[in-house]
Amino acid sequence: MLHIDRRVVEESTFMDTRIAADLRQSIAVDAAAVPGGPAGIPPVAWLFHTSFCCSTLLAKALHDHPQTVVYREPLVLRRLADARHEGRALGHWPVTCTNLLARPWTPGGRVIIKPTHASLNIAQALMNATPDSRALVLTSSLQDFLVSNIKKTAETQARIPALVEMALTAGEFHRRLPPQALSPPSLIAAAGLQWAAQRELLLDIAEQSGSNRVAVLDAEWLLADIDDAVNRAQAWWGLVADPKRRGARLAEVAHRHAKLGTREYGPQARAHEVALVSRLHAPTLQAANDWLQQHVLPAMRQEAVVLPAGQWSLTRLFDEQ
Repeated sequence: MLHIDRRVVEESTFMDTRIAADLRQSIAVDAAAVPGGPAGIPPVAWLFHTSFCCSTLLAKALHDHPQTVVYREPLVLRRLADARHEGRALGHWPVTCTNLLARPWTPGGRVIIKPTHASLNIAQALMNATPDSRALVLTSSLQDFLVSNIKKTAETQARIPALVEMALTAGEFHRRLPPQALSPPSLIAAAGLQWAAQRELLLDIAEQSGSNRVAVLDAEWLLADIDDAVNRAQAWWGLVADPKRRGARLAEVAHRHAKLGTREYGPQARAHEVALVSRLHAPTLQAANDWLQQHVLPAMRQEAVVLPAGQWSLTRLFDEQ
């Protein structure tokens, strides 16, 4: 157990090993000895994502301490994902961990949990562990995902093969792939394979849990109207938000880089950057797209390709309610 306060939650871009607290101060405590919170454990709100799709921006926009607290990529869920990838049985840990994470900060409060994208392999286990929960899944287009990976450091790109393996072994998609698909000619092509495997996992989650529990949001739509997206997300989860506080929060985060809070970075700046990267790296992107079109995309289920436009679309589900 590690004691954290409001400052830690808000200053930690991610609550993994980069948390704004000293992990060396954590102590072992029996889970049964941890208090359940001021008002029991209300339904948790899950924010799953495929990475590089503005999930941190959405998480920050939704954070409204103490009424709604958003945990961004808590370490314990990544460790459960690693255990699952290693073939270990998860046992009671999904229930135990989510019950602890979901404790509200105030009576009537709620908690949103955004696991890391590498935890998609346990997303269904987390949904099963919280049968009264709802999930919002944030994703992006293939082209946007490839461009985002090109923008990353060499160190981040070097992790792509491991992430591909993690996503492929979590589902059945790899069984439909031809042998050529398992040997990407570049790291950017491998990123496209990661995108495809993650979208297939998202479709599995949506099909298994149903449209009454899973909604999908596209990053492009989020960036086009973040106010509307936040409003619909809150309605989907049944969250109560003060309009003035929400407006102030959106004004604070909408034009700042989600991971580098001091840097101005709104939708226009992002679009300009994407266009520039796409132009400078056009041959790399074209080669990756050609390879993906030949060896990977034909093996995908059509519903996974067009996932945000399907029956799980947040826009459609919201309008139908």
